[in-house]
Amino acid sequence: MEESESKVEQTSTSEALADMVKIKISKDKMEATMELFLEDKINVTYEELLAILHRNRVTFGIDDELLRQVVENPYLYTGKRLIVARGNPPVAGKDGSIELLVRSSGKKGPQEREDGSVDYYSVLELLNVKKGQLLAKKIPPTKGQPGTNVSGESVRSKDGKEARFRIGKNVLLDQDKMRAYAAIDGQLSMTGRGRLNVLPVFEVKEDVDFSVGNIDFIGNVIVHGNVHPGFTIRAGGDIRIAGTVERATLEAKGTIEIRGGVIGHHKGTITAGVDVKTSFIQSAVVKAENDVIVSQVIMHSNVSAGRDIICRSTKGLIVGGIVQAGQKVVANIIGNATNTPTTVEVGTNPQLREELHTLRKDIKECMESIEKSAQGLRFIDRLAMQGKLTPEKQAMQIKLKNTKLLAEKKLAQAKERMDEIEAKLNGMENARVECRHVMYSGTKLVFGNAVRFIKDNCSKVAFILGEDGQITSTLLESK
Repeated sequence: MEESESKVEQTSTSEALADMVKIKISKDKMEATMELFLEDKINVTYEELLAILHRNRVTFGIDDELLRQVVENPYLYTGKRLIVARGNPPVAGKDGSIELLVRSSGKKGPQEREDGSVDYYSVLELLNVKKGQLLAKKIPPTKGQPGTNVSGESVRSKDGKEARFRIGKNVLLDQDKMRAYAAIDGQLSMTGRGRLNVLPVFEVKEDVDFSVGNIDFIGNVIVHGNVHPGFTIRAGGDIRIAGTVERATLEAKGTIEIRGGVIGHHKGTITAGVDVKTSFIQSAVVKAENDVIVSQVIMHSNVSAGRDIICRSTKGLIVGGIVQAGQKVVANIIGNATNTPTTVEVGTNPQLREELHTLRKDIKECMESIEKSAQGLRFIDRLAMQGKLTPEKQAMQIKLKNTKLLAEKKLAQAKERMDEIEAKLNGMENARVECRHVMYSGTKLVFGNAVRFIKDNCSKVAFILGEDGQITSTLLESK
């Protein structure tokens, strides 16, 4: 009888304790909290708390040490929100990648010959490769590791994404599509969107002038001298100039590197499918799909980059004109003491947005073409089943199949390019202007639709777009 009464008393005590304990599981089930509301003096045991957790479907990641601390002095924790269990979050797999096996040595400037003399013409290093040489290999992605929530349920993880080769001219893949090889002797070049090419090189030993004329070449162009006013160089790969470019037009699908600098006189343009690298830009128009990197100054110029404009290696001055970057502008000095109007725009890339609009129209047209072709093929298939397939209908069947295949290929290419553009146009979250030394009054900052005029000089400051849509500033850490 006494034993029965004891069991009843224990049960009632446990039920009373359960009414004084509140268990809450987070929405993602990766965290459980407990709150005690002990009004009367009541005995609390570890087993009872554990049982309450289990009844509330908290079975994994329980903090045993915390529970035992609560048992020792439960009234100390009354009214407090305690995290009593944490799940193990899933670990995403690592994305696959393409490892480039041919790299630059990083040496720049004149090179010393074996006899001790200096070759002043060999200031630019070429990534020369031989036919059959291994250029790059694919690193496979890894599997993700699933997690476990506080209820003991498995939480799915994401596997890494497969990397894909982007193959351009004179590059071949092996049968497994895991390695890329050079199909000819030439120079390795990375053109827009990371495409691998092996291209021949057009080399000019001295200046580009009337003795050479304009250059329009499928591969890379190397000029060991200057580019004189009025001349044009177009390249399917990279353009590298050892001297200065004055009032000329340069267009490259790859990178343009100008060791001397650019003097535009407000005529001619420099346009690169990847990066532009130079020591200075003066009164010129410069455009790059990715980055513009300048070591000295950008003066009274119109400079635009799909990603970043960096001007901080040596002097690092931007003054006058307009610089536009898709993500970031970094400089040591912006503007000058005479308040020369200088505009810095970030977070905008009108060319990409226009291309995105065109791609969406192309995708819609491709899908309509695929659907029309599929309808026609279904009709012809029914005729074939009825034995009514005439030679004219057979010809139409072949034409519809080809149309459908071409539309599907174009659709896949358009979707791939659209994904790339949308990744670049990831809003204003990466938009940033950094001034490492001084930003003078007279500077105009533009973040999308937000505009801010700098009225007072400021030092070591970064500007970003705040959550309220206004351009805000923060001090940079000293380096």
